Parts: sequence; C-alpha cells; structure tokens
Amino acid sequence: MILLLDVGSSTIKWVCTDGSLLSLPSNSFVYKVEDVSAQLQRAWDPLTKPDQVFVASVASQEVNIAVANWIRRCWQLEPDFISSPQNSGELRNGYFDPASLGIDRWLGVLAASSYSVFPFAVFDCGTCLTTDVVASDRQHLGGLITPGLWLMQQSIAEHTAINYLVDPGKGFEPCLFATTTEAGIRAGTLAMATSHLQALADHLRQRFGNELTCYLTGGEATHFCSYLADDFVVKPDLVLEGLLLATKK
Repeated sequence: MILLLDVGSSTIKWVCTDGSLLSLPSNSFVYKVEDVSAQLQRAWDPLTKPDQVFVASVASQEVNIAVANWIRRCWQLEPDFISSPQNSGELRNGYFDPASLGIDRWLGVLAASSYSVFPFAVFDCGTCLTTDVVASDRQHLGGLITPGLWLMQQSIAEHTAINYLVDPGKGFEPCLFATTTEAGIRAGTLAMATSHLQALADHLRQRFGNELTCYLTGGEATHFCSYLADDFVVKPDLVLEGLLLATKK
C-alpha cells in the first residue's frame, strides 16, 4: 500500500492507493502546528502500515519535520517529499525557478493534464486561492495567488477591533444584507472569493476561447461551486491525483 499526503498551509489530506487507483474520497483534518504530532497519532493510528509514503507539502519546515518524524518513528519509513520539476513529459513548468512553484499547484496541473483537454486553468480553493493556466502546447503559463476565504476572515479579525472568531467549521452564509457583523464578514468574504474566481474564469475564456476548461479543486471546491456558473469541472483531489502520477515518473 502507498500512502499519499497533501500537506497544505492549514490542512493535512491523505489517501491510500495500490499504485494504480486512488481510494477516494480522501481523509483530512485541520492541523495546529504545535499539536500536529498528536493529531497525526489520532488520525493515523488505525491505518495499516504503508509500504511507501509520498508527500506533497507547502507547509512550514516545522510541520514537515513533525510529519516526517512521526512516519519514521511509528512506521520506520523514510517519506519521499516531492518537489516541482522543470517538466513532466510534454507538460512544462512556466516558473523561472521551477522548484519554487508550489508543489500543490504543479500536481494540480499535472493531474488536469492527464484528462488531455487543453487549454485549461486550475483554480485551487484552499488557504489561498491559486490559479494556474496551461496552454494548448502543454506550456504552463504561470498563475495567481490570492488570500482564501479563511485568510480574508483572519485578516479582518487580526487587523481590526472587531471581535470575530474565525471558525472554518461554521460553513458558508451567502446573503446580500447581513444583519450581524459575523454574518457580514462570512457573506462578504464568500462574495469576494467567488466573484474573483468567476471574473478570472470569464477573463481567461475571453483570452483563450470557450474551449478552455476550468477545473475547481481544493478543500473548498465543492462549497464554492454552488455559487459559481456551472461551467467549472469540480475535481476536489487534483493534488492527490497528481501526486499519484508523479510517483510513476
């Protein structure tokens, strides 16, 4: 068994595979840096020891060390941390320094490219909202990074006198006329995030034509799609799909 890990800025997601198929849906938890080892123990203690562990991480060094040490201590395995390459087959990394492209973004476009529909854009909805575009010739053109829903809410909480507790577990509150401060923040950040995604998708289609495929992935993908036009293809686990492909290169 192979264990694939997607370690984000706030969430650890994983899935088991026999090397050919992913046993989706994935499992995940929101981690606390100071408590990540204990959280891993609770989440992974029931798992059968894998034969290999591959990790795609954009987390801090502290979190990466904690994850690696847990795997070494409990499973006596050395995890393989993947980095972004210059190319994968005909798919070419558009960054001047290819390794500096977030591995989550690279794996997202790698997975999307496996569907053989070009050009395309990948919108990853996690702690940050990222966009990556791949042209018809398989050239990755680069992309954008903006704050995600919870980062926007956290910014308001930390940089104003508003007494607001950021709680991802509370879900979404779409409305136009909020009647409490909390509802106004939640509805306003949701409107900003979804408006950004929709406007960017529309702009890209103007540039590349209607043949452009827009993939929506990440932890908030299934939630955001309810507030977007129906021309997004929802693939919540593109990073893990791409990680599986990367292990075969």
